[in-house]
Amino acid sequence: MNFGSEISEAFIVCIAAIFTQNIPRSDWDWR
Repeated sequence: MNFGSEISEAFIVCIAAIFTQNIPRSDWDWR
């Protein structure tokens, strides 16, 4: 099983969440 890709994916999601906190939510309505 490729755990590496799952960890990187979760890591990217965490980084994206941190960045979205500094950006107006009106520009990030893709959720």
